[in-house]
Amino acid sequence: MVSGNVNFADQTANINITDFSSNLEIDLSTLSSNTLVTDIVYNPLKTSLLEDANRIGCKTVDGLGMLLHQAVPGFKGWFGVEPKVDSALRDRVLLEL
Repeated sequence: MVSGNVNFADQTANINITDFSSNLEIDLSTLSSNTLVTDIVYNPLKTSLLEDANRIGCKTVDGLGMLLHQAVPGFKGWFGVEPKVDSALRDRVLLEL
């Protein structure tokens, strides 16, 4: 398990590929409202990272969009139809989460 603080002051990109991101202690205090914070997790949609970033005024993006866009080639391969990823599809998927 990773311990300690992560400081983003000098970083333009940070990629976390662990499955225990909710256990990381991340210091977001150096981020500005111009910072975009993303998390590829889609369940829960609002992770603690995104909630904390939103609380200090950062723009946030959840992981549902990535999931939907990644599903397009597989869906087309299996069913022969390319789904359109739009707000209607997102809303429909959100009802199932």
